[in-house]
Amino acid sequence: MTVKKQLRVSDIALQNGLPSISLNQSAGANLPQQFKVFHDGGRQFRDIARRSAEGAPTCTVVFGSSTAGGAYQPGMSSYSIFVREQAQVFLGGPPLVYMATGEVTTAEALGGAEMHTSVSGVGDAFAADEFEACRLARSWVLTLPQQHRRESQLPARPPLYDPADILGMVPTSIRQPMDMREVVARLVDDGRFEEFKPTYGDGMLCAWAHIHGRLAGIIGNQRPVIMIPEAQKATHFIRLANENGTPLVFLHNVTGFMVGARAETAGIIKAGSLMIDAVSRSAVPHISIICGSSYGAGNYAMCGRAYAPRFLFSWPHSKCSVMGPDQLAGVMDMIAREAAAKSGKPIDEKKLGKTTEGLRGQVEKESEAYTTAAWCLDDGVIDPRDTRDVLGMWESGDEGSVEDLINAKLHELLRLPGLSCTDAQTTFMTHLTTMHSSPAKPPIFVAPPIFRPDGRPVLGRVLVANRGEIACRIIRTCKLLFITTVAVFADEDQDSLHVQQADEAICIGPADSRPYQNIEALVEVAKKANIDAIHPGYGYLSENAFFAAAVAEAGIRFIGPSPSSIAQLGDKRDAKEYLSKNSSVPLIPGYAERDQDPVRLEAEADKIGYPVLIKASAGGGGKGMRIVREKSEFKEALLRCTSEAERSFGSSHCLIEKYIESGKHIEIQVFGDGETFISLLDRECSVQRRHQKIVEESPSSWLSPSMRQAMSACALEIARLLKYESAGTVEFIVDIAQKRFYFLEVNTRIQVEHPITEEVVGIDIVALQIFVAAGGKLDSLPELKTIKQHGHAVEVRLCAENPFNDFLPCTGTVSIFELPKETETGWKHLRFEAGIESGSTVSVHFDSMICKIIAWAPTREEAVTKIISALMKTTCLGVITNQIFLMRIMCSLNNTDYTTGFIDQNPHLLAPVDAAHIEGPTMMAALHFDQLPKAPSARRGTFASIPLGFRNQHKDRETGTRTFVTCRLDLLGHEASSTLMYDVSTVDVETPVTAAETKVFFNKQGGPLARRFYHATKAKTSRTCTAKLLRPTVNGKMAIRVDNKSYSYHVTEVASDDNTREIAVSSAHIGGPVTFVLRNALSWAGKFDERGRDGTMGGDAKRKYLSPMPCHILQILAANGSTVKAGDGLLVMESMKTEIRINAEAAGVVKMHVQADAKISEGVIMCEVDPVEGVME
Repeated sequence: MTVKKQLRVSDIALQNGLPSISLNQSAGANLPQQFKVFHDGGRQFRDIARRSAEGAPTCTVVFGSSTAGGAYQPGMSSYSIFVREQAQVFLGGPPLVYMATGEVTTAEALGGAEMHTSVSGVGDAFAADEFEACRLARSWVLTLPQQHRRESQLPARPPLYDPADILGMVPTSIRQPMDMREVVARLVDDGRFEEFKPTYGDGMLCAWAHIHGRLAGIIGNQRPVIMIPEAQKATHFIRLANENGTPLVFLHNVTGFMVGARAETAGIIKAGSLMIDAVSRSAVPHISIICGSSYGAGNYAMCGRAYAPRFLFSWPHSKCSVMGPDQLAGVMDMIAREAAAKSGKPIDEKKLGKTTEGLRGQVEKESEAYTTAAWCLDDGVIDPRDTRDVLGMWESGDEGSVEDLINAKLHELLRLPGLSCTDAQTTFMTHLTTMHSSPAKPPIFVAPPIFRPDGRPVLGRVLVANRGEIACRIIRTCKLLFITTVAVFADEDQDSLHVQQADEAICIGPADSRPYQNIEALVEVAKKANIDAIHPGYGYLSENAFFAAAVAEAGIRFIGPSPSSIAQLGDKRDAKEYLSKNSSVPLIPGYAERDQDPVRLEAEADKIGYPVLIKASAGGGGKGMRIVREKSEFKEALLRCTSEAERSFGSSHCLIEKYIESGKHIEIQVFGDGETFISLLDRECSVQRRHQKIVEESPSSWLSPSMRQAMSACALEIARLLKYESAGTVEFIVDIAQKRFYFLEVNTRIQVEHPITEEVVGIDIVALQIFVAAGGKLDSLPELKTIKQHGHAVEVRLCAENPFNDFLPCTGTVSIFELPKETETGWKHLRFEAGIESGSTVSVHFDSMICKIIAWAPTREEAVTKIISALMKTTCLGVITNQIFLMRIMCSLNNTDYTTGFIDQNPHLLAPVDAAHIEGPTMMAALHFDQLPKAPSARRGTFASIPLGFRNQHKDRETGTRTFVTCRLDLLGHEASSTLMYDVSTVDVETPVTAAETKVFFNKQGGPLARRFYHATKAKTSRTCTAKLLRPTVNGKMAIRVDNKSYSYHVTEVASDDNTREIAVSSAHIGGPVTFVLRNALSWAGKFDERGRDGTMGGDAKRKYLSPMPCHILQILAANGSTVKAGDGLLVMESMKTEIRINAEAAGVVKMHVQADAKISEGVIMCEVDPVEGVME
């Protein structure tokens, strides 16, 4: 009767064209009843085949054993789902197998779910459990033709991931696989797709998904070579798509079918032929996208032009031919040699080599996307970011529209290339602009690549002679233009982000040898790597005329100004001398002559009048600059400037200017090609520390239109005077009291703050640099005819430094670095340019800036709010940064009349963090610390039930604000709810002055400490509450709810030794990290005793001067045994490209432990100052 019921259901499904789902658990025919079931039972399998042929597909979910005859049902079904560790499908079980063959096996190995879904291919989907199997069955229904579902079309949803990410996934070499799963996730609605046979033939991706609300089947090459399982999987999928009437999308990155004896004997020809046959017979609409390579029979199997897809488009870098140029040339070389060997004729190696190379070049050219498009072998070249929209138009056009109309519409919208490379270039120029959602936000125009007459790009390989975020920034634009990037790196940078992002990377030596400034080495590397052009970024050699000249002499293009322009403007002294004689540019009063005698320089400073500013002639980025307010400070300041300038720029020459106290730093971005010159208007960079910009905005809200126009005209005058090429920045200082501006300098390179100009005027400056370097002319770009500023942009520089300790640079390993996503901030048009990631090391050898955060908005107020929101949600743990300091600045920038003295005029920006705001992090730290001793107990065998530690080793925590925390968390079995008691007590401690007072202090603290240990005395302020662990620590994130208030933090351990454990806690409402230290009782008390003995507390505080980080000792200012007063210099150290002068904080006799030019690690005692009676302070 069971069989008859099943047959009746089958008849109903067949008559009404309905799909069916079978929940299968069968041991085959009931052998004692074999006469009654044998004949009708066979009809079940015939009906499955008939229903599939009639468009009524079947799905079998195997929950348990499905053996003997029962094994045929999942095998013949359109789709089958196997449940892990439950489904067992085989014709004969282990006993029968043993009896028949003598083989000993298990049911799972013979026919388990994992075997059938990854090896045999019988199963199409693998379910973790029965509930997952039911979900997969429901999802399968969504892949069926529209008539089987109530809704005709699902609402279109945007991709979960930005389609622009695809640009970073495209490999430059066809030998590299492309992760089609990541590509598909950026093409389909909501980033969701249902894979077919995900673990079988995993080199071929087959999946169902919705694109703009419409169902499609997707076939993509996860690996370039098609193996037998991949071919069988694709053949099955194509058959299903035809049963369901589902259109197919083919994403090509294929070099062909597998070759070799093993593949041939296994039947690769048969499997490949069946796949090509399935494509040929397929009646559903096809569209093909050549994403990478498409060679030989692989092109046929993926529905190439010969197999009549409705449309076939290519990505700009793609290749299509019989085989790759190297393989084809190699094969022809072998054929020629074999023919010569048979005929007995000698081989003319020179002639054969020339022929082979000529053939290789011919195939390379003929296989390029623009060549195939020009010969109408496909329907054109499209930007990868537009692939989703192209597919959406195709699917929409498939329903009731005339195909010719859709074809014409696509060509109209995409401006697909016609018969020439000129048309191809026009396509690129028109289409390479970023997508934007707000009509007020200008799209960022990306200048197109320049092509040679043969269709090849002029600049195909670019070496980035820099590191950090600017290297990553340059690489990003090169990827947009499909330019191969070659990074260089020092030994310490081998794991850096720019090395990972570049297509190729070459080591150029240890960091302490200053490899990024080694002209000879960089040029030699470029020549060996067949580089077309070098981009210097900013800093290092970017304004070195000798480097630009060396690059040009090597036959390589320099992406920047000419050597003569750099020589004339890159040196501030030469620039001022030249402009004073040849232009009407207003110059600030000062001394800029060649005589560098210190006596002459001091005399000139006296003439100018203090305060004066000493500046390195070849400098930039705030290096080699000192403000001198009194004559007595001049010699020391000059020494520091010349030393820093020599090490940073290779020249110690300086100039002297009158320092304007109430000044604004405003700059004009100019661009030229030697004939045409444009102004990209102004940026304000007045918020500075150590003469380095940390906040920039564009446009300057303080600047009047007339002054903006005058400054822009002045900048263009300089550009025309020198027939300037590439990007340049003319900097001015504005005396706001007099409302007059003065020329400062010209930076002959791209600026750190260039993104805010890009956001406001809508032009990719790096792409424009590449365009001009390749020979492009600015007047050929209509987008540059009218330059206007739209909205407002703000940038802040996140630096590894301690603002609350004189901006001391900081080093270390970044445990967690997480930038907020658009969904987290609620804001659009946020941009992050980082040179680090989680796990990166901030090195002592390089600059402290690790990330730039840029925000665009229609108004200044909204842009500032976006920056604050982004800073609050940025997490950087492991190194100290200026994150909280930047937030305070942005909250204080309401007025637009601020000057370069903004930080000095606002001391509250550097006030300590209020402990009242860290109650939440304190609880989180207590939770984390409390779990540390419990973690190993689950793995222990001996004494597993006994807690680790005793009350005489009670845990005490201390933060920098002397907040002591105790925590008790009793987990109730496996339940998430628990009771938490945390005690917080802020203690104001008088700092002892002498060792005797330290002893008193220790005893004073020791009494309550002992009572607390042995008598469980509670702290002054205690609170008991119920806590629920919402999310345990996963990837550094932790969340709890305490008394109906939720807390969410990033938590990471940043230091550990035998006596202490240290963690950092960060959350949005703090705006930065707070560090907690866990000490045992002995180490906590012992540190006070140690501090007393070392004299690191009280009146003779800091008599030991320890290196705060790895550093280079530049100069000893106080000899060993000499006597110093408070404020006298002890030594000068250099770290992270910054000179730091160490001064005595108390009078005494110097005991020096280091020598000049020594390189020391962190925590080394550099010197001591022993107090001596009678020495005046």
